[in-house]
Amino acid sequence: MEYKSFKRTLNSIIKKKIPIRCLTTDLHTTITAKMRTNYLNIVHQWYLSKWVTKKLSKKAKKRDCQELLPLIQSVSNHLWWCSVTCEQNADVLREKWLSLLHHITGKHSLRASKEFKL
Repeated sequence: MEYKSFKRTLNSIIKKKIPIRCLTTDLHTTITAKMRTNYLNIVHQWYLSKWVTKKLSKKAKKRDCQELLPLIQSVSNHLWWCSVTCEQNADVLREKWLSLLHHITGKHSLRASKEFKL
């Protein structure tokens, strides 16, 4: 049902000749697959932060993982910071994202970064 509505709306926009360069959706598997095959000229991005937050929230509900709960918003904020400041460089994005693990585990003396200054 969700994909049918998405397809109808997107095709209506295309039919009206409204240019679409980039489209952001949630991580819906059918939409992701159809974007990859049917709409090659549109860059498809999915809302990663929402997905990460959802996964962490689910884990934090488990008895042994409750200490995750207060970190979830900070992790989401860190992901946004990584994407905004990486200047479209995947290596910088990866290093900034992985630096979160050092911070969460209390290892504040990070190894030298290849791609960005700490």
